[in-house]
Amino acid sequence: MDEKKLPNLATPVAVVLAGIIIAGAIVYGNYNDKPAIAEGTDGFVAEKFISVDNTDHIRGNKEAQIAIVEYSDLECPFCKVFHQSMNELMTTDGEKIAWVYRHFPIDSLHPKAFNEAIASECAMMLGGHDAFWKYADEIFAITPSNNGLDPAQLPQIAQKIGLDASKFNTCLKDQATQSRVNGDYENGIDIGVDGTPFVLIAVKGGETYPIFKIDIKSIENKEVQDLAEKIFKLYEKNIKAVSGNN
Repeated sequence: MDEKKLPNLATPVAVVLAGIIIAGAIVYGNYNDKPAIAEGTDGFVAEKFISVDNTDHIRGNKEAQIAIVEYSDLECPFCKVFHQSMNELMTTDGEKIAWVYRHFPIDSLHPKAFNEAIASECAMMLGGHDAFWKYADEIFAITPSNNGLDPAQLPQIAQKIGLDASKFNTCLKDQATQSRVNGDYENGIDIGVDGTPFVLIAVKGGETYPIFKIDIKSIENKEVQDLAEKIFKLYEKNIKAVSGNN
């Protein structure tokens, strides 16, 4: 499982709660067509974004007009909080949006994250997308983050969600799962991901705007603006909760 390591990412995660930043960028654009390139999108290479399709891990409405595409690291503490925030959002908006998870394990910060990503892909191979999401939920629920999860817990999580432990352990050595994780990571590098969580809000038929650079109040699409504001509020609330700054 540890035969291949992803390259180090030199830029550390930066989280700024003031204003409109979620440790990277929030963007909206086409997600079934080639994204359009809007003005002022420095740092995000829209034409290299791989469109969402049925091979992606999607929670919510797969036919939704709006998709939230997240590049994430399973040992990233801010990803853990964002995951909680998104699960809360899906309880109210899950019928209207699609939440897409893509891997971006930052090896220089969290060497265990790559193997955890592979383990989540094994859950997918053995139990489908539902098993993937259950596995990711469990990792984020129990990891202390920052490389704190005991690798011995990976097969235990698989058993907990009903997967065959023997097949799971065999899968951990499968090159296909490594290729999937590497593919997500490489696309993240191509589009300019420099920290996690890196989040895109994608709207069918729309342009691509990095809200990392633009005040969300300037977005003309009111539905997208409202969704972005809701995400920020949930994320900020949960960051304050874990930091004790209520």
